[in-house]
Amino acid sequence: MSIKYEVLVSGFAEKHYLKDFRKKYGNPFAIPWRALLLMLQKPDLMLERRGVSAISDLSKEVVILKIEFKVAPNESAKSSGNRCIVAQDKIKGKITILLVYRKNNVRGGGETVWWKNVVKENHPRYGELL
Repeated sequence: MSIKYEVLVSGFAEKHYLKDFRKKYGNPFAIPWRALLLMLQKPDLMLERRGVSAISDLSKEVVILKIEFKVAPNESAKSSGNRCIVAQDKIKGKITILLVYRKNNVRGGGETVWWKNVVKENHPRYGELL
């Protein structure tokens, strides 16, 4: 049986790139965003689908996950360039969205180095897991 998690959006995620998604896509963003939130409620099932990667050790109490997602129905999650970084707290039964971004938000070096630095700077509690 799958455990249902509470999904929270960090203030940082909401204030920064997530507002850009809402601005860019408008109302059509609401449906895929709700679908993503529903998917995040069941992380054990979510890990079975393509486009979801465990970044930290799955055996730990808190796990960092990277999720590829799409907004438009005619694109793939991978090619869309849309990404979400979350922390799964198995003890508290919570998923916290740390960062939502598009690949064109990436500055400087590679994507992975960029988002890890953003998470470390804005969510120090989770930085040690990266």
